[in-house]
Amino acid sequence: MESVGRLYGFYDPDEMRVIFKNRSKKMFNKVTTLEKCISEYLKDGDYIAAGNSAIERTPVAALMELIRQTKKNPRKNLKYGAVGGSPLPSVLAFMAGCFEECDISYGMALEALGVSKMARRCFETGKVKVTEWSNGTLAWRAKAAAMGLSFTS
Repeated sequence: MESVGRLYGFYDPDEMRVIFKNRSKKMFNKVTTLEKCISEYLKDGDYIAAGNSAIERTPVAALMELIRQTKKNPRKNLKYGAVGGSPLPSVLAFMAGCFEECDISYGMALEALGVSKMARRCFETGKVKVTEWSNGTLAWRAKAAAMGLSFTS
């Protein structure tokens, strides 16, 4: 399936394979807090993907922590891949200026009510640049990335 719009995220799967190959395989306790995780591991230009076809699968706490930290220390050029529905956390992150670019599927999942005014404003003014995908295509892209396969061509 061909998407309309610019492709966001990783552009070179070979680069990711090298990163995965060279990363330490040492076993250690990885338990941490959301605050520490977002402040230490999230870098400018990173691509964040959230698989959320309903509110109960949305990483709301992580997005809210990102919003809190963005107010204190804005990051540059973060990209967001939103698979599926539940628009509220995504819209709040857009309005807070957390993301400049977004791959999205299933619109904003408000077919009964329509797209919220806040989301529409973000998209129409260009505050957030959007490329829309089908649910399957965006999910398969994420699976291909996890398998180290190219998903850009």
